[in-house]
Amino acid sequence: LPMVVNPSSGFIINCNGTPYKTSAPGNNPKEEDFDKNFGIETDMKNRGLRALELFNADPSITEEEFYQYKYDLYYSKDSEIAECIRILLEAAPPKDQLLNDALAVLRDWDLQTNVENLNAALPISAFEPIIREDMEKTVENLHRELQTAAEALQKHFGAIRVPWGDVNHLARGDLSLPINGGPDILHAVYGIAQENGVRHGVAGDCYILMATWDEAGKLHSNSIHQFGSATQLEDSKHYADQAPLFADRKLKPVWMDKA
Repeated sequence: LPMVVNPSSGFIINCNGTPYKTSAPGNNPKEEDFDKNFGIETDMKNRGLRALELFNADPSITEEEFYQYKYDLYYSKDSEIAECIRILLEAAPPKDQLLNDALAVLRDWDLQTNVENLNAALPISAFEPIIREDMEKTVENLHRELQTAAEALQKHFGAIRVPWGDVNHLARGDLSLPINGGPDILHAVYGIAQENGVRHGVAGDCYILMATWDEAGKLHSNSIHQFGSATQLEDSKHYADQAPLFADRKLKPVWMDKA
């Protein structure tokens, strides 16, 4: 199996992508060293692309920088969703007015998934199914999904430019909280649309722990769970008490004794 052990770069990443891009250039297994009959994947999704873009650009990563990178909210310009947008913007303009309005949203999007973003809901709703189902990225397919997404946003929210936080939610019990991030974002949130058009996160980030050793070897750590520590007990105060922290991208100390 391909392996990376103690690379000189000081980091390894894996986001369900190819092992041939696990660290900085010169620190990775070489594809030519492994028989193609092994069936080792060679593709890279957005999380892997963004992780390498961030880590490769920073030779000395602080604890705070590492936190910021973990909660990165951008799609890479080399991501599949960015490719979908490029294909449509380079194609002949459609005659349908709604599609033309939708293309203006795509043109204005900065590829970020912050809750305030007015342009994220449309492309994510439109192209996430194409990427997930590995559909062919033809102009016809992309136009169809874009039209469907635009019509759904208009139906449920009255516009195609909608704050991403109105659409993307962390839901638990009586809580329904706006949340940053999105499908295949380093702050990963994979949602399913409800009857009211709001997407409830069903996969992605869950339990997160960050551990730091100082120069003296002393350890401290912080963690968070997307709901709480009593996920099966609806009458417990810990059923969803960590959800507001999680939605705010905050961690809590890891307590090491009962007191």
